[in-house]
Amino acid sequence: MLVLLKDQEEGASNAMSLTEINYEKGFLMDESWMGGISRNPTRPEEYLAFIINHEDGSPIAQHECTSLTEALLVMNSVKRDWKFEGSSSCGGCQTGKCNTGACHKLNSSYENHNP
Repeated sequence: MLVLLKDQEEGASNAMSLTEINYEKGFLMDESWMGGISRNPTRPEEYLAFIINHEDGSPIAQHECTSLTEALLVMNSVKRDWKFEGSSSCGGCQTGKCNTGACHKLNSSYENHNP
């Protein structure tokens, strides 16, 4: 797992998590860290779970994962007061309340959702 966590917040709620639906649509952020998942550039069938200091861009941790499921488990095991920050028109919130029309493209269960 990410072996950095001396600064991990004790008892943090982990308010938001990355999922199979939203991991490509944004990042988890708190007051100083940004975490996410990307494809491993040297082995595209694998993933990287990473955390950086978003104030200065310095790397905090990186973990190579053989599957998306493993990467999600690694990233979501970091207990911080994360908020999801979208990086595209669909923020990956999975609530169906943004009215962008993107949710139905990601998950058919949203197809008939009209908030």
